[in-house]
Amino acid sequence: MIEARTPMAQAFRDVASRHSQQEALVCGDLRATYGQLRERVTGLACGLHELGIGKGDKVAAILPPSPEFIILFFTVAELGAVIVPINPQLRPHQLRHILQDAEPSAAVISQAMDGMLTELADLPTHQSTNLPIYQSTNLPIYQSTNLPIYQSTNIPTYRRR
Repeated sequence: MIEARTPMAQAFRDVASRHSQQEALVCGDLRATYGQLRERVTGLACGLHELGIGKGDKVAAILPPSPEFIILFFTVAELGAVIVPINPQLRPHQLRHILQDAEPSAAVISQAMDGMLTELADLPTHQSTNLPIYQSTNLPIYQSTNLPIYQSTNIPTYRRR
């Protein structure tokens, strides 16, 4: 049983370990077990860690409700970072205001938001550098196996050392 004080990342790992073969995610034709979801979260955590995301960092998630958001949510928790969910239907000036106020270390957007990249790319982060913005389909993922969650073929992979 998971206690109320259990951190989100630990709770997810516990459930994924106990129920690794049970279905955890269903979105249209996409299906993934807890084990597959945990592998994807672990892989993305390795990739984001390589990009410098860590404990206490804020990661803006400008994504619609989707498998990508769920994976990013648990990944950010795994890193000890903080997710800043932002409605992807906001206008550019509204997004800029929220991002300036939240001061995230990085932002993840959906592929459908390609046009926003130029509008948001010059936003400073709390480190006074331009805000790194990553497309959800181009995030670096450590892949120990091929999992049927993302269909993208251009995801860079990271191998554990």
